[in-house]
Amino acid sequence: MDDLQIVLNRAMRLIVRKRVVDRVRIEELCERTGILSVNRMTAEEHLRIIWTAKLDQNSPLSEWFRAISNSSTRASSRGDIFTSAITSLATRNVPHTAITTWNFTDESLRNPQSLQMAKTQARHFIKNLPL
Repeated sequence: MDDLQIVLNRAMRLIVRKRVVDRVRIEELCERTGILSVNRMTAEEHLRIIWTAKLDQNSPLSEWFRAISNSSTRASSRGDIFTSAITSLATRNVPHTAITTWNFTDESLRNPQSLQMAKTQARHFIKNLPL
């Protein structure tokens, strides 16, 4: 992902006609071009994958994203999703990283009032993530 971010940074510099020696911050490049960083694009896609799995129970993805058991724990009341990844290889896979992103979000993003509210909350959450 680091190599991909470097290529994206070069592309954004080309778009705004800046060089590396011009010392333009990546945040400013993202603002001027309207392109999200790789980290933020990944987080947005993770949220989209989980929303799709939660809304469509017939989705083949829904088996990967099970809610924590019905016990009365803080995680189950927040709507956290259980991850079964144990090894370091499994924790780098999409289901685990998507679950980690989902469990990091707050209640307003997990149970939105409407689709428009969900999109607004997602944009706000993603904008606050590190580049």
